[in-house]
Amino acid sequence: MESLLNQEIREKLEEIISIIKNSKQYQEYLYLEKKMKNHSRIPKQIEKIKQLQKKIVKLEMEGKTVTFIEKQLSILEQQLKEIPLYQDFIDIQRQLNDNFQWIKQSIEELFKF
Repeated sequence: MESLLNQEIREKLEEIISIIKNSKQYQEYLYLEKKMKNHSRIPKQIEKIKQLQKKIVKLEMEGKTVTFIEKQLSILEQQLKEIPLYQDFIDIQRQLNDNFQWIKQSIEELFKF
């Protein structure tokens, strides 16, 4: 019985996943993600940001001041946000995340977790 229930849950979950993957919103996300990866500036800018974030963590662990690096990071993040393609990607990503949170909350409420 439990195995049958688990199988049924698994099938319904796969159905939900399929609906999400076939949605216009998710397809737009994939399209923008691909365009973004091929953009001339975005991947380089993201890599620079990641490097500065790692540097900040390392310096903070060593008890050193990171104010100057934080300013550099802020400038790079602002430049990235000014690229319309990146902003479109972030917007659609946020919408998808909101949907995923709604699904999670709905399940939790249903089972009173």
